[in-house]
Amino acid sequence: MWVIFLLAAMGFAIATLLVVYIGNKVVNAMKRDDEKLNKDISKEKANEKEKEKHE
Repeated sequence: MWVIFLLAAMGFAIATLLVVYIGNKVVNAMKRDDEKLNKDISKEKANEKEKEKHE
């Protein structure tokens, strides 16, 4: 009986760790995309300011 309980607990723990691992990957990817987007936005703003100076 204890063996079944321990195996079930280990299975649950492994499944939980997998969910946390995948969730962490998703969050990190979202952060990287946000950083890239912010860099692109700042580049566009800088380009617009340079165009306004030349006009």
